[in-house]
Amino acid sequence: MLRLRVFLVLIFASEWYCTKANSRCKAGWVLHDHSCYIFVNTSDSWIEHMQHCVLIGGHLASIDSEEENRFLEGGVRVRHASFWVGGTNMNANSSWVWIENNNPVPMRPCGHAHNYCKWNKDQPNNSHGNEHCLELNLHTHWNDNYCPFPQGAICEAKPLQEYHWITIG
Repeated sequence: MLRLRVFLVLIFASEWYCTKANSRCKAGWVLHDHSCYIFVNTSDSWIEHMQHCVLIGGHLASIDSEEENRFLEGGVRVRHASFWVGGTNMNANSSWVWIENNNPVPMRPCGHAHNYCKWNKDQPNNSHGNEHCLELNLHTHWNDNYCPFPQGAICEAKPLQEYHWITIG
């Protein structure tokens, strides 16, 4: 009986708290700022990569700042290739949006307030009337390209949160 009382006193005299610890990414993904990224090197269409990113827990990357763009373009340069990201104008009104949240992809002028963009000169140009997907081009920053064109992609996901239980008292 004494053991039961001691046990009950310990339970009711203690308080348990859950604290958020570090953010981390799934294996193979890289943490940058508040997102995780993975460069998918398989050559597939924009739509195939869009589906693949969702299957692995993310979405094609959206680019919201100069810092994020520099980080992703650095990955593009290291890999010497162009990669799909999540901008498209395949929607009903043909305006450019990020597929992650349907937010508008800023057009010119770039870099004002929250309207970050890095379109290359004279882009998007919808060459031949069929360029509706956004790529980070090895040579030209942001470029609209033919969506079925096979190339790699950059997926983005929220980091995993690690929680720890602590006892006080």
